Amino acid sequence: MVDLLTPILSAMINMVSLLLGKMLVLVHLRSFLLDLKKNK
Repeated sequence: MVDLLTPILSAMINMVSLLLGKMLVLVHLRSFLLDLKKNK
């Protein structure tokens, strides 16, 4: 049972970390673009 759950859990963790990374990048890009607009 544990042998079956381990790869599934690791895959889920990988997906979550990827999603979090994308969200962080999007947030940083948005703040960066807003700063550019303010400077103009």
